Amino acid sequence: RVEAFHQRCLRRILCIRWYMNVSNLKVPKQAKIESVETFIVSGRLRWFSPVTQMPDHRLPRSLMNWRPAHGKRSRGRPRKMWLDCVREDYKVATGTPASAEEMAELAADRNEWRRLVALRRPLYVHVCMSCTCYFRSFQRKATKSKSDL
Repeated sequence: RVEAFHQRCLRRILCIRWYMNVSNLKVPKQAKIESVETFIVSGRLRWFSPVTQMPDHRLPRSLMNWRPAHGKRSRGRPRKMWLDCVREDYKVATGTPASAEEMAELAADRNEWRRLVALRRPLYVHVCMSCTCYFRSFQRKATKSKSDL
């Protein structure tokens, strides 16, 4: 849903209509911006390092390793936990799977962890001024071409 909303907003900013037959892969390239998933993955990996360095009594650290002590699990596949998502993100970034302990050791070395997060960081974190100028000029060209008709 978030990705669909992001695509809709980019199409509106770039004045791309449905009848222009522009694929969803070309729209972010045209806007010079990465997908929302890339931002989310980068944020998860960035947040993992400070959480692992927190003392055990802090709430984020205790919730990272929390498992229910009692109760019955519902039927079906277990819900994906935040740490599982971080493991998948790490595997995509490095190409090698790792346990939470190995990732915590790596996150203790801040420079190495920042290098790893930079592998998954989007190229353009925000829309720069040149991009907005591009959007404006694109809109002007679109309006001129409509008025020429």
